[in-house]
Amino acid sequence: MEEFLTLQVRNDIVQHMNENPAHEVCGVIEKKGRGFVYVRRENVHPKKGDHIAFDAETSARIFSRKSNVVAYVHTHPQGPNYPSVLDQKQQIEIGKPAVIASRDHSTGALEVFSFGDHLLDAPLMGRVFKHYVMDCYEALRSWVWQNEQFKLDSFPRDDRWWNEETKNADLYEKNFASQGYREYTPDFGNPLSDRHPRAGDVILMQLDAPVINHAAVYIGDNQIYHHRMNKKSGTSAVGYLIDNHYVRKWLRRGPVS
Repeated sequence: MEEFLTLQVRNDIVQHMNENPAHEVCGVIEKKGRGFVYVRRENVHPKKGDHIAFDAETSARIFSRKSNVVAYVHTHPQGPNYPSVLDQKQQIEIGKPAVIASRDHSTGALEVFSFGDHLLDAPLMGRVFKHYVMDCYEALRSWVWQNEQFKLDSFPRDDRWWNEETKNADLYEKNFASQGYREYTPDFGNPLSDRHPRAGDVILMQLDAPVINHAAVYIGDNQIYHHRMNKKSGTSAVGYLIDNHYVRKWLRRGPVS
């Protein structure tokens, strides 16, 4: 899953960042024999303080499926410790794992993490929450991928996107139909009904936000799998969420009679 982020590679990336605290630096992770190495590359962007750009040759190798570049790297020397919307869009376009080394501007804590579709295969339980990397939508994407072998699209989004007064503030409602999901009214009382909840159904919730901002997967036996902010991913009883009026929509991929 993240075999390319060896201890040596992590240390080399952090050293590169520490040597250049005033601006972002970049590099690539290459496959070498049975191992991996971090290779520094020049940041050719004119505004190095908060942007990066690779030279043309390196960019071609990053995009190439035939090169030995398995991931590309850049730094956030003053944070944030999650991918920006631009970072997210670039990773989707490139299609290879991206790695960010970040430093918390208040505590000085260092972190090296990757993001991309390779994380869809990460264990579902016990994930540590990080915006876009491992959050509620990525938990949903992973469950669907691992259990239904279907890859939901990734949607770039700002941190706490549900509080934005922009077109991105209703991420789930605007996009669930494009992923093949249809809303239905559950029939809880009749297990033989086509509308009785079944494993794989998606539940959309509104948790202390002006719009729907949380998703979970119904896994059967009145349990859901989800990942709430500041908590590890895991299962919960759906009844509590229904009783407290958090649930807004039930969805199923494919037609519902």
